[in-house]
Amino acid sequence: MVSSTLPIDTSVAAPVVAPVAPKRKRKRAVTKAPAKPNKKAKVLPSKKSVLLGPRSTWINFISTKRAELPADTVVTFGSLCRDLSPVWHGMTAAEKQPYVDMYHADKARYERDRASLTTPQKAILRALRRRRRADRLDHPRVPLSAYMRFVATERAVVVDAYSGQLSFKEIGEELGRRWRTLSDAEKQPMFDAANADKIKYTESVTAFHAARKLNTTLKVRRGRAKAVVAP
Repeated sequence: MVSSTLPIDTSVAAPVVAPVAPKRKRKRAVTKAPAKPNKKAKVLPSKKSVLLGPRSTWINFISTKRAELPADTVVTFGSLCRDLSPVWHGMTAAEKQPYVDMYHADKARYERDRASLTTPQKAILRALRRRRRADRLDHPRVPLSAYMRFVATERAVVVDAYSGQLSFKEIGEELGRRWRTLSDAEKQPMFDAANADKIKYTESVTAFHAARKLNTTLKVRRGRAKAVVAP
């Protein structure tokens, strides 16, 4: 019996390996810090831009007379008031009546505008009132003028002289008449005291605004320091 041996292939075929894509580096998630609330004071519009108040009788008279001046006339409001004040006091009730009618017409316009205010406009007016109230509490008090110093000392004398029978308007008219009868020498002490108070007031206002600016700067710096220290 003849045995035949066949050649045996002992080589093992190499496994087919699929190409491996290069690994991509994963990016780290960057966590953004939450946006800080804006703590700056909200800029509010002026009250006149929301609701314009009615013009008084005196202001209507001043505005009318100012419009009658030539266009090239340069005059300040204070000097115009001083020049027209004697004219106004010398006018009769009938002569003042057109300016009174102008006031009532403008007041009716004011009431219509006030009734038609929107909710955001009412909120603005409330915010303006709160801001003015806070400013009045913190701000140095405005000093009295020479005339108001006279009124503060003379008002009680006028009330007692007429046994309290004068109205508020009549008391003001009597005080104005007594002030005009004073000489310059009699008015000078009140002007001196008013000027001294005005100098003190100016210094107080300067210190007040400097302190407010310093407080604002310190608050900003503290906020930046907290932002740096915070993780």
